[in-house]
Amino acid sequence: MLLGLPLNSLRKKAWRKEVTKFDLSVNSRKFDLSIEDIIAIAEREDVDARLIINAADLSYGPFKEKSIRNELLTEKSILLVQGLEQYFKSVRMLVSSYFDFIPAWQLDDVMGSVNYNSASCGAHFDQYDVFLLQHTGEKRWLFDEIIHCDEDLDEASELRLLKNFSPTSEVIAKEGDLIYVPPGVGHHGIATGTSITLSIGIRNPTPIEILGDFSSFLMSELSNHAPLSAELFSGEDEISDEFIREIRAYLISACSTENIEDWLGSYSTRLNEWSQIEPNDPPSLDSGCLLYASLKARFTFKRRKHKTLFFVNGDSYVLNTSDLKWIADLTRNRECRYDAGISSAGKNCIKEMLSSGAIKKKERDH
Repeated sequence: MLLGLPLNSLRKKAWRKEVTKFDLSVNSRKFDLSIEDIIAIAEREDVDARLIINAADLSYGPFKEKSIRNELLTEKSILLVQGLEQYFKSVRMLVSSYFDFIPAWQLDDVMGSVNYNSASCGAHFDQYDVFLLQHTGEKRWLFDEIIHCDEDLDEASELRLLKNFSPTSEVIAKEGDLIYVPPGVGHHGIATGTSITLSIGIRNPTPIEILGDFSSFLMSELSNHAPLSAELFSGEDEISDEFIREIRAYLISACSTENIEDWLGSYSTRLNEWSQIEPNDPPSLDSGCLLYASLKARFTFKRRKHKTLFFVNGDSYVLNTSDLKWIADLTRNRECRYDAGISSAGKNCIKEMLSSGAIKKKERDH
């Protein structure tokens, strides 16, 4: 999907500029997913699920499967479930088939919004780029032309709804339709019947996040450095130009390409919650055995000269270029084969990932 002209159109005309609809972009029937499937996982402790009733009342999971189904059938309710790609192979296949233009480290997650009856979660905005895929049913979307910020939110609502929303355009999303929404744009989706909408979010740090997080990273890396200058300058009370130049030179050196690579790899794979990653005793590994990622685990990598930097859940490993094959497989496909070509550093990395719970060994079927 989005190959050729549609993707070029998105990049040149719409990206970060305007809401764009792609008609019948995805054959959603190829990727089995039902409301019942999503309801079934909403009772799990490791699933981030929320129920919204009448676009006003919010409750958090886990939910009892029977009670949540009754709520959806009898009320104007909508169920939101995060991270569907972690629980459904069909969703992972959909992402890899149609959204492979999004780097793995930038894919936030796939959220499902499901309902049986007419329902809405209210007018809101997202702080990131998002694709809205109508998987099942039909939904009416209203958009405004304002780039919103947190000051526009209704403080009385825990749903982060907009205080004022004046739509300027309307889009009807039918099964297989895809809508791109830039960050900050107000939108309001209204389902008229049974509906599954998949929201594919893209991670992009804001300038404030970059400055704040990168500064914290540098402070942890450089905490033992001596004060900048041991020299006494002139006896003037005015700040000297020489000291300004010294600070500027230091900041430039601190913002080196290597430091930025190290920080971004750690930042983009860092987990919001570690509670779902359970440490394990590493199993014995046979050549050819299959290793697969834990549900919440995040990976990315960066080549640096003759080495490969591999980032796992915020941690980094310096590996060989010969490890690129299994690293790329694990990052993109969330599984890889353990074989003799893996370097000794790569094998140690795999053992540490197994111990931390980032990856697991698939047991053979008997």
